[in-house]
Amino acid sequence: MKASSAIRNFVEHPLTNLFVGLLLFGSGFVEAYESLHSDLKNMNFGAHHGLMLFGTLNVLASIPDIIEGIGSGASYIEHRAKRHQPSDKDNQETV
Repeated sequence: MKASSAIRNFVEHPLTNLFVGLLLFGSGFVEAYESLHSDLKNMNFGAHHGLMLFGTLNVLASIPDIIEGIGSGASYIEHRAKRHQPSDKDNQETV
């Protein structure tokens, strides 16, 4: 069960989805680069156009998770910094 959980965590990770999306979009774009304008004009769609679309959707789907993760990390860092700051009582000298 441990291996299946690790595989699931890897496949569903936002950075994995971002990487796969960029890879799919890039490979589709390389294939469609020279004929993209004429293919769209003539409605001549191929697998490379589907790769570009699927890659774009993967990238867009991963962005909210990545932004949420960055926000959670930033709030954790702020919370940790506040917790380790000396209090005002510690800064006052005894008279």
